[in-house]
Amino acid sequence: MIQNDERTTRQDTPRSAEDQWGWRLETTGAVLIRYSLVIVLLWVGALKFTAYEAELVANFVENSPRIAVRPFSWLIPALGS
Repeated sequence: MIQNDERTTRQDTPRSAEDQWGWRLETTGAVLIRYSLVIVLLWVGALKFTAYEAELVANFVENSPRIAVRPFSWLIPALGS
């Protein structure tokens, strides 16, 4: 039988005012970091569809030996300049 003491219960809310301030600060920081990372990753992902990124990556794709031996490597000149 499991006894209900401090070791077996988990409390998500703080007990004192000082603990509550720390809990709010920790929660706010975690949310801020999470959504900042989401914004940065979406921004980087959106840049992949711009002409600027395509021009920078084109040289690497054109000179890559891995692309040259692929079965559909003939499509690269047809799709890009």
